[in-house]
Amino acid sequence: MTDPVLRLSGIQKSFGGVPALRGAGLEVNPGEVHGLVGENGAGKSTLINIATGLLRPDGGELVLAGNGVTLSGVRHAAELGIAVVHQEADLFPQLSIAENMLLARGLVRGPGGLIRWAETYSEAERLVSAIGESFNVRQTAADLSTARRMMSGIATAVSGQARILFLDEPTASLTLKEIENLFEQIRRLRQAGVAIVYVSHRLQEVLEICDRVTVMRDGETIETFSTAGLTMDRMVAAMVGRNLSQLYEKTPVQIGAVRLKVSGASDPNGAFMDISIEVRSGEIVGLYGFVGAGRSELGQALFGLWALDFGEIALDGQKLNLHSPRQAVDAGLAYLPEDRLVQGIFRGHSLRTNASVAVLRLLSRYGWVQALPEQRLANDVVRDMRVRASSTEQAIGTLSGGNQQKVVFGRWQATQPKVFILDEPTRGVDVGAKAEIHKLICELASRGTAILMISSELPEIMAMSDRVVTLSEGRHTGTFRPDADSQETIAAAAVPQATGNNRMSPSAQPAKMGRFFQFREVGLMAFVFMLSIVMSFLKPSQFATVQNFYDVLANAAMPAIMAQGAMLIICGGGIDISVGSMMGLVGALSGMAANSGIPPLLCLALALFSGGALGALNGGIALLARIHPIIVTLAGISIYRGFLQALTGGREVVQLPQLYRAIADGNFLDIPKICYYVIVITLFTHVLLRMTLPGRKVLALGNSESAARLIGLSKTRLMLFVFSFSGVLVGLTSVLHAAYYGKVQSNTGEGMELKAIAAAVIGGTNIQGGRGSALGTLLGAFLVALLYNILILMQVSSYWQNVFVGGLILLAIVVDAVLTRWRGAGI
Repeated sequence: MTDPVLRLSGIQKSFGGVPALRGAGLEVNPGEVHGLVGENGAGKSTLINIATGLLRPDGGELVLAGNGVTLSGVRHAAELGIAVVHQEADLFPQLSIAENMLLARGLVRGPGGLIRWAETYSEAERLVSAIGESFNVRQTAADLSTARRMMSGIATAVSGQARILFLDEPTASLTLKEIENLFEQIRRLRQAGVAIVYVSHRLQEVLEICDRVTVMRDGETIETFSTAGLTMDRMVAAMVGRNLSQLYEKTPVQIGAVRLKVSGASDPNGAFMDISIEVRSGEIVGLYGFVGAGRSELGQALFGLWALDFGEIALDGQKLNLHSPRQAVDAGLAYLPEDRLVQGIFRGHSLRTNASVAVLRLLSRYGWVQALPEQRLANDVVRDMRVRASSTEQAIGTLSGGNQQKVVFGRWQATQPKVFILDEPTRGVDVGAKAEIHKLICELASRGTAILMISSELPEIMAMSDRVVTLSEGRHTGTFRPDADSQETIAAAAVPQATGNNRMSPSAQPAKMGRFFQFREVGLMAFVFMLSIVMSFLKPSQFATVQNFYDVLANAAMPAIMAQGAMLIICGGGIDISVGSMMGLVGALSGMAANSGIPPLLCLALALFSGGALGALNGGIALLARIHPIIVTLAGISIYRGFLQALTGGREVVQLPQLYRAIADGNFLDIPKICYYVIVITLFTHVLLRMTLPGRKVLALGNSESAARLIGLSKTRLMLFVFSFSGVLVGLTSVLHAAYYGKVQSNTGEGMELKAIAAAVIGGTNIQGGRGSALGTLLGAFLVALLYNILILMQVSSYWQNVFVGGLILLAIVVDAVLTRWRGAGI
């Protein structure tokens, strides 16, 4: 018998005093595919997270290749040859697929550590091709379907030098062809000696691909079986204490009149075309098709997430004109989404909030939510859905996937819908919870609810449906009766035809407008040029002069430098609104040092160090207190301004030495000196953000903090880095400002935070994080300075100037949101 490559024994773990693992264990041999099964809440994911370094156990032992180890994190586990593909493919949506695949182990880099993008894309394409897939690795992850997101993660995991590979529900969103490709790769890895832990609720797959199976229940390891001779009934009985025959148990229901009628429905993006369906009271109609068939898109359109291009929807004979989910809910429709994390739950909120959010108006009086009825509803959901949680105040994001699904199901059941659209209702749900959900579906049907059930599991469709409608490439290809038609017949109707139409999925459509407008810098330059032309006609003698142009450059320069730091912080998911006050304090400190005789370069170094230290302090306090940086920096505005007043006694710092002023005052080659600082800082920031690994990691953190945690990125290091970098730029700006104007006033820096943030946002930085541009930020700063210059020349009151700038920021955010929607719609 081969010695285990991985052994976990006596593993214990509790969350908030609630035990998740009670002495669980697992042994995996080299070249073995080892199944790990159990109900949701049995402890499978917790055990995987401990084995892969994401969590630390409270007790027990982890032995790797005969040596006891203590994992410090996911990076440490990866270095030891432990890889994982998690159940929910939570990626970085605004980064490319190639970055999502390679960021954890490092993008391809050349001299100086700069990223070599051509080689990076080639490497990602090679990994995708190796598992029999083909998609554009340069496109953003947001453009990929759930299935292909999972496949990209699998491609990354199987490509490394992993000795142990954990696959957590890898086939939950895959087509039959993709599953076959995956199984082929698993067999290849097994022959190469890789140990694979395969976690799935699809027990037939476990029996097909695994050599042994370990069953868990209630945080404990129950038994390990050899799959040779193992039956489904025996495995299910070990998991939940019930027979397989109870899994798809459908209660006969009296079917009534037509409740939902869809006639000639077509999607504006071509996801589905000319679909007509009828669902009767008490009837369960299964909607079956492969990924890309348009099933989910149809369900979302019926729920009002977007309008139909053509067609009609009628409920109980009354035509519906739905423009929003709220209208759909009011009409009597409910929708359980396929993507639980994105569309189903509010991760940071409690179970109680998630259970009641769909019926808050029924639980409220005069606009106030009544606590007792809301609590009763949450308790009912926990009881009826058999949700495993420590309390209704537990954050739903800490529950297992199956328990999250039960809460979402219970939420919509509470609306007492006339029509319930279920999109993959048992995806990622264990056999016990699956049986419970099937029972709940039958109970809803018995009360007259019309059920439209979308599922990729044909056995589930056959067992639960009264009729089955098949879709292929967005078209209705047949209607069948499970009691009369075979699985083979129904599956054949759903298979895409090679000679079919050339319909493109929304993610694959060429986003013409999106591609044009993604170059925001071009749009900004065009807008600046347009304003300049207009002002040259309106105020030629005042605006169209070299001196005025230099004045605009000078006024844009210092906000532009600070804006580069603000842009990086926002890209990482934070914000610092104290930089203006910080600039005044650091400028006074440096100016007073210069007046005391300290050499100018040492004063500059003092300013850079002080700014960096204060920036790191802002970020560090936010991280330590686990609060958003805006709270800390809001307090920083008053604190730094108070220190400035105390340091200067409320007086100006004047008569700065000439050598100190020479740092920024005057021209070089007839161009103001400070413009050269701006060019250097912009180029440096561009290279940092675009061409270095730390810059891409900052963007990744701003895209998804949870996904960053899964690949071992340190939020602490990255946030301290961007806050320190911003602080250094604030220090530089404070010296340049004092040297250029020759003094530091008690109100120096006021309003600079507005200009810096405005420049970043106008330049295309996503205010929610994850995207930014150094060149766009520079152009944004120039546009803000130009706008102030125009307003002054047009003799607009200073009271209205900030109104115009604020309006420009708002306009930039709105345009960004519209362009993002256009891009997602493929326009």
